[in-house]
Amino acid sequence: MRTLLAALALYCLLTPASLVQAASDEKITLIGSVMPPFVVKKGGKITGFIPDLLQEAMRRAKVKHVVKVQPWAQAYQRALKGGQVALMGTARTDRSEKLFQWVYPLLRANTYFISIKNRNKKPKFKKDTTRICVLARSAMLGHLKRKGYRRLIKAPDNSSCARLLEGKKVDAIFGGWHTTLHEFQALKLPIKNLQKSKSILSVDVWLAMSTDVPSYKIKTLQKKMRDMTKDGTYKDFLARYQMQDLPRPKS
Repeated sequence: MRTLLAALALYCLLTPASLVQAASDEKITLIGSVMPPFVVKKGGKITGFIPDLLQEAMRRAKVKHVVKVQPWAQAYQRALKGGQVALMGTARTDRSEKLFQWVYPLLRANTYFISIKNRNKKPKFKKDTTRICVLARSAMLGHLKRKGYRRLIKAPDNSSCARLLEGKKVDAIFGGWHTTLHEFQALKLPIKNLQKSKSILSVDVWLAMSTDVPSYKIKTLQKKMRDMTKDGTYKDFLARYQMQDLPRPKS
């Protein structure tokens, strides 16, 4: 009799309704890598344009969540494994299209040659002679190599590039405008003489979720994100981080 009751109890626990409830109660883990001012970690607090925006969407959608940061490669692998994980910003490519559920485009990331103004000459970024600081093991580094740029200084972070440019150890940074401004300001370096080229690379950055996130959560979040774009909340968060000129995604 006890065996029968135990079996019935187990059956009840494994019914579809029980499984749906378990998925509903599970928190979504918002995960990304530190990239100020988009993702910022100060002390034990994680802020920045993307976490702030997404947490507001989660709050409106009444979706339980937690925010964490990890190195990019680890964050990506964790999202691939599942467990209701959301990548706070990744490019949507043919290669990754079927690996995740694509929720909403968050911003359009442009990459520029950033240099210090010189009144006597117009900046020219020559493949053989221009010393360019670029993040090591990044898509930007791969792009420059494919285009034939030779004098590439591989840096571990944006802060290193800022120091090198200010110290005239490189001629330009190949990176994002707002990330570069943030690092110069954080290091208390002058920004008034910084200039950027036309956009060299441009890609939409998406909120992507692991394939086990329930579809109703995806749809609810999509609606809340659209509402936040329409009602001005999106612009308010841009203003909070002084990025009103950030281009909207084309997707």
